[in-house]
Amino acid sequence: MSGVTMTCDHTGCKNEAAWAPRILIPSKTPFAAGNHPIRVMTTLHCCELHRGMFKLEDILDGKLKANVEATANLVRVIGFKPEFEQAKLEYVRVTTPEYRAFLGKIVINPNPGSVYA
Repeated sequence: MSGVTMTCDHTGCKNEAAWAPRILIPSKTPFAAGNHPIRVMTTLHCCELHRGMFKLEDILDGKLKANVEATANLVRVIGFKPEFEQAKLEYVRVTTPEYRAFLGKIVINPNPGSVYA
């Protein structure tokens, strides 16, 4: 990812991106073994000035909820249920190793505008 500069996704803003929202989705049974929250990275970015511009309800739609549930059924302990009503956004720096690793897994489709993670 060296040499790549991301810009803020706020309309008209050309500032360098500093933050990315990440969705934190707790379990309906948080004290059961293996039921730690799910963290969902996003490809959205914002600068210092526009941090907080994203709204959870604009990102966590029905399609994403279904994807999270399906994935949780495959990789989480039996009986894990996401508690979407308690979900929240947290922000991570785009320079963290965790976020850079996430970006490194994204495959860009040759068709413009299509990104797959």
